[in-house]
Amino acid sequence: MRVQRGFTLLELIVGLAVAGLVMPLIASTIFQLTKGTEQITARTVATADIASLAPWLHRDLAVARTIVDPATLAPLVDCTTGTQPSIRVSWTDQTSWGAADPEHYAEYTIEPGTTVLMREYDGVVGVVARHVTDLAFCQDTSGIVQLDVTSTVQGTSAITKSLSFSVVPRSEVTP
Repeated sequence: MRVQRGFTLLELIVGLAVAGLVMPLIASTIFQLTKGTEQITARTVATADIASLAPWLHRDLAVARTIVDPATLAPLVDCTTGTQPSIRVSWTDQTSWGAADPEHYAEYTIEPGTTVLMREYDGVVGVVARHVTDLAFCQDTSGIVQLDVTSTVQGTSAITKSLSFSVVPRSEVTP
């Protein structure tokens, strides 16, 4: 008698049934891992953008003597009338101990057509944050500067992080 090789019909049906149950589980696991990784990365990037921006703005606003709109050099808008998307702050360096205290400035604007927030400090331009989709400055009646910043990272689903804070500029602190 000859030795027969191969599978019986019953073995093939059972094997296909098991594969039919296992393959969707494997496919959905792979999908969830890749989707979850993308969302975690986007959330991390959005949070890091805001985290890198906040110390710069806080420090510059805290030492500011003047805060104006960089386009018009008009004072910062009142919070009751609206907000503006960019600011220019200036201050005097009182640690130089020289005959004249040097004047410094920093200007924050979103690069037109992008989501890149630029900081110009005494003529030197640098990137402070990326993915900044909204930036709003205003000054309340007591002189406190209010700031709202939103960072959105695009992907299969957009991830948005926002931060709001207030700073009392040096010009508003009474000695």
